[in-house]
Order: sequence, then structure tokens, then C-alpha cells
Amino acid sequence: MNKLLPTMCIGLVMAKFLAPRTFTMFDRRVTRTRMASGDSQLRADSPRSAALDSHPVVSPHEICELLASAVLAGESSRDALSRVVAERRVPLHLKIVCERHLMSPEPFESVISRMKHDLSGTELQTLGTLLALSVSDGVFVSGALKHSADLLRHDLSLEHLITTHTAHARITMRVLSMLPVVFLALGCAVSAQFVSAVFSPIGVVCTLIASILNIVGWLWASRLVSRVGHSRNEDDLHLLVMGLSVSVLAGHSIAGACLRLHKVNECGTRIATRLEAHDTLDTALEELI
Repeated sequence: MNKLLPTMCIGLVMAKFLAPRTFTMFDRRVTRTRMASGDSQLRADSPRSAALDSHPVVSPHEICELLASAVLAGESSRDALSRVVAERRVPLHLKIVCERHLMSPEPFESVISRMKHDLSGTELQTLGTLLALSVSDGVFVSGALKHSADLLRHDLSLEHLITTHTAHARITMRVLSMLPVVFLALGCAVSAQFVSAVFSPIGVVCTLIASILNIVGWLWASRLVSRVGHSRNEDDLHLLVMGLSVSVLAGHSIAGACLRLHKVNECGTRIATRLEAHDTLDTALEELI
């Protein structure tokens, strides 16, 4: 007991000394990871692709803005999309999908629908959906593309804001979960009495209970942090609202825009099916409830 007390005091002093430095280390590591995450996709085989590697990946909202500008300048929709993919460093999956379908002789609207299907289930699903809804009479509508860019930019800003506001909570959760483990390892390393106390029947029971509480606390905190973002139902509803507004700006009536919601998700398909069955608009929109 005489040796155990000094060991505990040394552990507490070291924990107090190491805690702020541990937070700083985690902050730096997470920041560097985020800053480096945008540079790691697309390896080049040609000199032109090698030059593209020096530029950051174009974000979805920037793709919509580039397409809107090209369409306004008089470029055809197919040529505009091909040029953006060729000249800009777009996400790798989008590049693969575009190269797979843009050379097809099918009408442009069918090509975009196939691209949307291939992008579903990926992080580019929203971009694919908005691009499909921005097509009217077989061409991109610049106003719909610009609105899509604004919506995607707002979502990105909101995501960054949520990440920023929850960063300290995530780091605190990790550090506090690891501190008992570090303290236990330190005590076992410097004191034989501490080891015997830990591996005694009472010590094993206390360690087991503390481990369970630690894991439960970590899971509870993780759930609280994860609930800051949208739930699956909220994401589906959000995408439906985005799709409806883009379809209206593409030149469709409210009813016509609702009919095009079958391109968005399952809820949109149910709404469109009820409208096709000659239900009234307010009745069809009950699917949102």
C-alpha cells in the first residue's frame, strides 16, 4: 500500500501533464488527415493526367457550375460533360462512369439516367440524381444546374459545420476512453504490487466492470455524435425536396416535377405511381408523412 499510493500520485500527475498534449496531438493528426484527403485519388498514365494530379479534385457543386457555364456558352450538353471530365480532375468513380456511357449513341437523357443508376449507392448519388433532374427535352437546363450547385454547396457547408462542431467531442471521447487503459498499463509497468492488486479476484472484477462502463460510455457518446447529422429518413426527404426544386427550375410544372421524383428514391417512386394512377397531388404527397 505504501508503494501503491506514490504510483497512483505519479500516474495522476502524468495524466494531468499529458492530457493537453494528447489533445493537441490528436488535433494535429486529424487536421492533417483532412487536409491530405483531397489529394489521393486519380493516378495518371499520360502527361496530361499527370498535370491534373497537381490540382485538387473538383467537388460536385463545382461540376454543376462548370456544366451550367458551358451550356450557357452554347456548348452541347454531351460535349460539355465530356470536356469537364477530360479537362478537370473529377472524382474517379464519376470519370469511370462517364467514360463508360458518354460514347453511347443513345439519347443524352438515357445516358444521364444510366450514369445516375451507376452512381446510386455511392457518395456521388446526390450529384447523379440532380444531373438527371436537370435534363429537360434531352439537354441540360443551365438554371437547374446552377440551383443544383447552390444546393450541393449548402450541403457541403453544413457538413463541414457539423464536422467542426463535433470534432472536439470526438477527440475527447477517444482520449477519455484511452486514459484508463494508459493508466492501468503504467501502473502495471512501475509497481509489482499494482499488478498483484489488478490480478486479484476483486481487482479483476473491478477491471471488468470498468472496461464495460468504458465501452458503454464510448458507444453512448458515439451515438450522440452520430445523431447530430441527418437520419436516413431525413436524408431521403431532403433529397426529394432538392429534386423537386431542381425539376421545377428545369421547366416542369409542380405535378410534372412530382412525376419525375421516381428518379430520386423509393418514396419518390411511390408518389409518382400514385399520380400516374390519377390520384390528386395532395393525396399522392401523403407518402411523405
